[in-house]
Amino acid sequence: MTILETWHIFWEHPFSFSGRSSRKEFWIMFPLLCIFEGICIMAIHACSFGTPAEDFMLWIFVTFSVAIMIFIYALFVRRFHDVGINDKWILLLFFFGIKALYSAEMLIISTILLIIYLGIATIASQKKENKYGKPPFI
Repeated sequence: MTILETWHIFWEHPFSFSGRSSRKEFWIMFPLLCIFEGICIMAIHACSFGTPAEDFMLWIFVTFSVAIMIFIYALFVRRFHDVGINDKWILLLFFFGIKALYSAEMLIISTILLIIYLGIATIASQKKENKYGKPPFI
């Protein structure tokens, strides 16, 4: 599967929290989404000075940022499904990620969770159909 095919497969269901995502889909899309999220965050900071035009752009970038975060969480959920892990574990990362905005300790916990979850994302796909669906194209 080429990078372009992987891109196309991802955009067929970016908001879907059901089904499965292959390792290739995850490892191509996750870094790209993180780059786009970083650009949005920088733009949000640049637009936060308060003129009406900047306020309008601020809301556009906030909207894009939220959408990208949903894409990332959906991608993690589908990747967890692919290795046979319950998607409820992703809620821990979401919870501690939100708490990390207010607490350095929570930032450490959310960083450790992210590293663990990225490790889980490297696990090979289950070859057979599992309770989350058929294996993705590899």
